Amino acid sequence: MKNKEIQLNIANYWQIQFILEDLSTQFPKNELKEKMEFDKLIAKKKLVPYVATYGDDIVGYVIFAQTDNKDFLWLDYFAVLKKYHSHGFGAKILEKMSKIESEKKGVFFEIEIPTSEAPHTIRRLNFYKRQNAEIMDFKYLYPTQEDFIEMKLCFLPFSSKLPDKKASFNVIKNVFSNIHANLFHLQRIIEKMEEINALKP
Repeated sequence: MKNKEIQLNIANYWQIQFILEDLSTQFPKNELKEKMEFDKLIAKKKLVPYVATYGDDIVGYVIFAQTDNKDFLWLDYFAVLKKYHSHGFGAKILEKMSKIESEKKGVFFEIEIPTSEAPHTIRRLNFYKRQNAEIMDFKYLYPTQEDFIEMKLCFLPFSSKLPDKKASFNVIKNVFSNIHANLFHLQRIIEKMEEINALKP
């Protein structure tokens, strides 16, 4: 057991099906896409799922969203299987990810706004802070099928400082165009984000 290390590899077909099934147990419905949309984005490599294994066991997974920016990653989903919570696997997966992608400056991801009514949101925030992630000073809107929800945009640096608002917004626009292009109201959300973050020229 002591010699085992977390492995992070691109998921095969069956592992992808397992991941998609587990997503529905770990994320709110309004943060998830329809399975058909997931399948289409994965087939087009707009989303790239990785499975985290420890020995012969799947312990978690990450799903990266495609971005044309070579400096940054975008982590669309990240989870440790519930039976492996509180075993330190979350930190190990992020550490493995940073080693594999060491040429990148860091990774963007979003989290729910922490509230005392939902203690798990506070635990999630504290977990990421312990990994040296930072909450960005950015008003972030996550596109949903109906409209959008406000979330916190975070950044985990690998080798650089926090990107500024303009650089972050450019990454967001690129990622959204890749993974939310099916939403008819996407442009309105992007324009609203640009306005509330005072990024309009």
